[in-house]
Amino acid sequence: MKKDRPGAVVTALCREGDRAALEEAVFAWTPSLGLRWTRLERVECARQVVEVELEGHAIRVKLRTRPGQGAPDLERDAFPEWDDLVRASEALGHPLSVLRARVLTRLLDASE
Repeated sequence: MKKDRPGAVVTALCREGDRAALEEAVFAWTPSLGLRWTRLERVECARQVVEVELEGHAIRVKLRTRPGQGAPDLERDAFPEWDDLVRASEALGHPLSVLRARVLTRLLDASE
C-alpha cells in the first residue's frame, strides 16, 4: 500500500439496497478511511426445473435458456441436480457419471 506499508484490498458484491449496511459494516469493523463503488450489470439466463424418473428415483434437472435462444439446447443447457444423483447413486449402486448420462439421455429421448 502507500509507502510500502502492508495492506489488503477487500472486494464485496451487494445489491443497491444493501449499500448502506455494507458501508456501515466496513467502517465498523475495519480501519478503512473510504470505499470505492463500481456499478456492475448482470445478464441472467432463464431457468426451469424438470424431473426425470430413473429407476424409481426423481432426478431434478435444471434447464437453462440463454438470452436470445428460443428453447434450451438439451445437450448443452441441461444440468442434473447433483444431490439427487448422489442419492440415486447410493441407493442403486451405480456410478454418478453413468446415472448423469442416463438422465440426460432420457431427457433427450423425451423431447423428441
